[in-house]
Amino acid sequence: MKIDIAKNNLDRLPVWAYLLKRYVRLMFNKLYYRYVYIVGQDNIPPKGSAVLIASNHQNCMMDPLAILFSLDRHAKFLTRASVFSNPKIAKLLRTIGLLPAYRLGFEGIEAVKNNEDTFSTSEKELLNGHPIVIFPEGMHQHSRFLGEFSFGYTKMAFEAAQLSDWEKEVFILPSANHYKHWGHMQSDLVVSFGEPVSLKPYYELYQSKPRTAQREVNKVVRQRISEMMLNIEDQENYEAIEFLTRSYAVDYAIKHGKNPADLQDMLWAGKCIVSSMASIKDSKPDLAKQIFDKACLLNSMMQEQKVRDWLFREKPSVLNVVLTSVVMIILFPLFVLSLIPNILVFIAPYFVLPKIKDWMFYSSVFFGVSLITIPLLYTITYIILGVISDCWLISLIYTMLLPFLGLFAWNYRREFIKLVGKFKYQKCVNTKKNADIAPQREALWALLEKEII
Repeated sequence: MKIDIAKNNLDRLPVWAYLLKRYVRLMFNKLYYRYVYIVGQDNIPPKGSAVLIASNHQNCMMDPLAILFSLDRHAKFLTRASVFSNPKIAKLLRTIGLLPAYRLGFEGIEAVKNNEDTFSTSEKELLNGHPIVIFPEGMHQHSRFLGEFSFGYTKMAFEAAQLSDWEKEVFILPSANHYKHWGHMQSDLVVSFGEPVSLKPYYELYQSKPRTAQREVNKVVRQRISEMMLNIEDQENYEAIEFLTRSYAVDYAIKHGKNPADLQDMLWAGKCIVSSMASIKDSKPDLAKQIFDKACLLNSMMQEQKVRDWLFREKPSVLNVVLTSVVMIILFPLFVLSLIPNILVFIAPYFVLPKIKDWMFYSSVFFGVSLITIPLLYTITYIILGVISDCWLISLIYTMLLPFLGLFAWNYRREFIKLVGKFKYQKCVNTKKNADIAPQREALWALLEKEII
């Protein structure tokens, strides 16, 4: 059954929107993130399929962008209705394929009725082969945890299948994003796609018990998303487990022949630790409590002394600190020369960030501000230098070098922070008062190596 939705067709982007998408993709994949790993692309149904993508939600606007730029087609997103409050902005958002989703706890019961129009449009788009992306948690989480799902997305998928008289096979594609650091530029990201869930096997159940069918599909989808991400369900001991997935996971990965520099391998190690700690808690609750207490204590001690776990793994010597300092001093003039023309790019987001109450918006705001300031600053630089030098070719070459200089300055800053950490480590291990961290860590690691195979 072919559904005519000519009036609502969101597939054709205006030229300006297409160019904007290309620009944002370039900045996302090449500038903001160092590595973007895409896992399970073979699980994505072919073009033309009716695909609803359901994903976890941990990083505001970076989540939909991560999915969008991992697909070989343009997707549409259901997003919070509050961003559609301004009519001009609403028109813009609809043009680029965003649709408002009204939430009972935010927009109220009367506003939720507007979801009927959104769902109707989305269902028709699905049947015409236009992927719809939705985040069933309803809002982003502040931790590595998969929240409860609303059934709205399953309702939409089943209604789309019903709208086609079940002639069109409708899929729900589980997806999960995993960030090394939520708010850090030049960090890493894993985007995973799981085995799609076809609604066809649920046809008979849906006809007799639609709500039950929705629950069954939701259960399967949620489980597949949970398996692809780092999901710490033990909220009581979240701090301890999360600390272990950041620290001990590196040693665990190395022990099993994995590469700790590869975020995919670190995700695997983290999931193994979460699973192992859940088993230990069930079978040996006293031992689990001992591990959790030791982990919390160690984490607290490291935070107090402002040292990271990698320092106790690498154990940088005094010679290493001296040599690193010499290299940093030698490269400092280049850092200054790289920083000056990019200084506004670095500091502009910090004029906005203090106004942001929810720190999970930080990366989105930083990225969004950078999208504006970078082309603006570089264009101004190009014009001013061209006028001063009267050689537009030289001005162009210099301007094209600015992004690389900016990346150098950013990485220099990161290495400087690591050098400061090495100084703190030396102070920590050579001060009797603070020398307990290393033996505490060794004792905990020995316990973990015995229990987590």
